[in-house]
Amino acid sequence: MKRFGIVAASLVLVSSVIGCSEKIEEYNPTNAYSAMKQLQTINNFTLDIYNTSLGDKGFIYFTSNYYYDVLNSYGYVKGNNGVFQFDVDHKGQFVSNEIKEEFNGKLYSNNFISSFRDFNLDSLNENDETLQITTKENRIAFLNLIGEDYMKYTSINTLIGNYDKNKGLLFELTFNDESYINVGVLDVNSTHCKEVEDYMKTAKAFVPETTISEIRRLIKNNNFTRYIYDETTENKIIGKEYFTEDYYCLNYFTTEYVIYSTGYISLVDKSYNGTKIANGSYLVTPGISDEANVNVFLGHYAFIETSMPEIMNYPSNLEMFDYLNLFSMSEDLGCMFTQDAIITTDVYNNFGVANAGFSSVSLSGVGYDAKQEGKDYALTIRLYGTFDGTFGQMSFELREFGYSAHIGIENFKKLLD
Repeated sequence: MKRFGIVAASLVLVSSVIGCSEKIEEYNPTNAYSAMKQLQTINNFTLDIYNTSLGDKGFIYFTSNYYYDVLNSYGYVKGNNGVFQFDVDHKGQFVSNEIKEEFNGKLYSNNFISSFRDFNLDSLNENDETLQITTKENRIAFLNLIGEDYMKYTSINTLIGNYDKNKGLLFELTFNDESYINVGVLDVNSTHCKEVEDYMKTAKAFVPETTISEIRRLIKNNNFTRYIYDETTENKIIGKEYFTEDYYCLNYFTTEYVIYSTGYISLVDKSYNGTKIANGSYLVTPGISDEANVNVFLGHYAFIETSMPEIMNYPSNLEMFDYLNLFSMSEDLGCMFTQDAIITTDVYNNFGVANAGFSSVSLSGVGYDAKQEGKDYALTIRLYGTFDGTFGQMSFELREFGYSAHIGIENFKKLLD
């Protein structure tokens, strides 16, 4: 994933990074099949994306101790304490991310980094000079190998493998829309990337600050509340936005805005007044307070889907929680801040800023404040930019982690069987 951000400063040393020596495996292929077969036991080679219809070109480095996808600007390093990711910022600097516990300290013997081990060669003829790779399984394996979206397998026209004694193993991938990607395998058993190896000499894994780390853990439980304040009166709450596993509700508490109040509730295997309710998510109209009775339109579901965090794209899905390493303290703004384009656009989209009525918006970045208040936590996410010609920020304050509850909807739930 290509990223553009500012380097975070909070890093800790991962004991030491494992050295760059490589075990030499036999690689003496005679055709494409034998090349792929031998590469299934080799962790040292380079993929050369050397020709595409879009003009993108770049290398993907595979070694025993690191993986680096140049085109997508990220990689992984194997340290004594585990595998951690690094990203490339807008200055071309490597930015360490956190230890990936799910890797269990291994680069390739998992489902996270694709390699030639993922190909099922039983469907290929070992004597064919040209390999026609036609199975869904192997086409997905190839897309994963070169860092493409695996869902593109449905639009593949042809995937062909050849071996040239001078050029090595070559793949030609074409799609139904006539776009194409040509890939070569280079430097088997001799791959190295100086930039990564220099970085590894002092490589450090990122460890987020304790408060934001705990908030990130809590928000993934999908139970929290956003406080909505009056823009003209400091600290006056005019509404709340409730995020829970089975319902979502935006509830304004003033007559001026109550018409914008709305919500949805997910109902699965439920009955009301003895009548079975079809599984789905149903429209909710709240009153002028969260204690007022709500109207739930049970005649027909609004969505057949029932995962409320996905339907409403909860803030728990924000990219920023996976890339806290791209934030650093801004003395001018007084908060942790990043200019990362993906994070910034994600916040803009997630909080529906496009619907705020601005005629022009130029985004500058995202900041956050994370606070612990007794046993409670508060997270304020700030979207910075120029809105209708004026530089400023839009703030989104999240609270009540683990105990968000809309009383009107909770009372309705008690009526269900």
